[in-house]
Amino acid sequence: MEFYNFIFELIAWAVVILLLSLPGLWFTVFAFSLLGHLSQIVFRKTSLRVERE
Repeated sequence: MEFYNFIFELIAWAVVILLLSLPGLWFTVFAFSLLGHLSQIVFRKTSLRVERE
């Protein structure tokens, strides 16, 4: 499970850095909103997984 968390963080940071390097404030805001939404989904699934165990 640690490996998947590391991969997710790596991809998230890569996307953030890539979008920050591109011009456009709205695109960056959209990127942060999307990452926040995705991280909420991941944490929710993780907490459900913990509850099942």
